[in-house]
Amino acid sequence: MDEKRIITIMGPSGAGKTTIGTMISNTYNFGVPMHCTTRSRRDDDINGFYRYLSYDKFSEYVKFDKYLLWSGDSEIIKKEYGNFYGILIDDYRYVLNEKKKIILYVSYKDLERIVYLKEVLRKRGIKVQILNLTYYDFSIMKERLTLNPLRKHTLEDLEKRVKIAYEDEQIYGADVRRYADVREYTDTMTVNETFKSVSKKLELKSLHK
Repeated sequence: MDEKRIITIMGPSGAGKTTIGTMISNTYNFGVPMHCTTRSRRDDDINGFYRYLSYDKFSEYVKFDKYLLWSGDSEIIKKEYGNFYGILIDDYRYVLNEKKKIILYVSYKDLERIVYLKEVLRKRGIKVQILNLTYYDFSIMKERLTLNPLRKHTLEDLEKRVKIAYEDEQIYGADVRRYADVREYTDTMTVNETFKSVSKKLELKSLHK
């Protein structure tokens, strides 16, 4: 029987998290639980991936400790303080019990929680790995986002995303490098090269069915 396993994927916008995560999911039979967000649906969102919540509902779930993990632009869950993301414990448990292997998409701000969960879940026989997909040169991020026709970012939104991503790298980058099981610079290789490298480093071959 395969060991239960969780791969958490984190990195800046456009670094290939969804692309590589989908390739892992399709090739190695990983499940992906629904993720929650307070933001509006975007054209490039995958159907069924997000549970779109109001700020009040998101706050209610936090209050009653319903999340495996959650984070946002502030500790105050209100629209004027930005968007919030999380993964409900019920969604996580359902897919993990069904698939045994799952992928979670997380942010740098979730790192401390993930490191904690990694130790807690290890004692329960669940292996947790951190995959960080990022840029060697952050100047390419704006180009990546612009080239995606589904994103439809305004110039202001693009500038804000690049700024936040770079600031997160400065704040959390050292800790991410310390704890990440695999760190790949996706601007230095093709998607297929990245996928092959990630698969090898995460030792996913043995999980192929």
